[in-house]
Amino acid sequence: MKVNPEQVRALQEAEAAQQARKAKEGDASFGDLLAQEVEKGAQDASGNVSAAASSAPPLGAAGLYGIEAISAVSDDNQAGQQVMAKVEGILSEWENYAAQLEVPDSEVSLRGANGALEGIESGVQDIRTAWPDLEQDNPELNSVVDELEILAVTERFKFNRGDYL
Repeated sequence: MKVNPEQVRALQEAEAAQQARKAKEGDASFGDLLAQEVEKGAQDASGNVSAAASSAPPLGAAGLYGIEAISAVSDDNQAGQQVMAKVEGILSEWENYAAQLEVPDSEVSLRGANGALEGIESGVQDIRTAWPDLEQDNPELNSVVDELEILAVTERFKFNRGDYL
């Protein structure tokens, strides 16, 4: 079967028209949803629309989720920031470890890499001992620490096996 340029052009035009129609429908439905959310946010507890809320749309996430959800900062957030600072330190140790391994055939670089790997392992252990309930408090951050621990154990195995000699 031969493909004629007219057939290809007709097919492309039909696809373009279909995509344009879908884009129009998508924009309209998004606009409707946005209008509904703005109306919901503008109504106070009694169901009345306040004058200030009806005159100005909400700004950013504060308008969609409410000020209460954003301003609820607790000690968990501070602990999370401390853990993130430790994770940043461990990631910089990973960079140091990788830089030590890039130097070919150098016993000094292998000793430095071993020291960096020990620093990574002790950093992960420090996080585990300082925040033992991290899994319940912040599961997302705990999964990052888990990944760092898995990488450290894997690298220790590879290092001890002699993969970098």
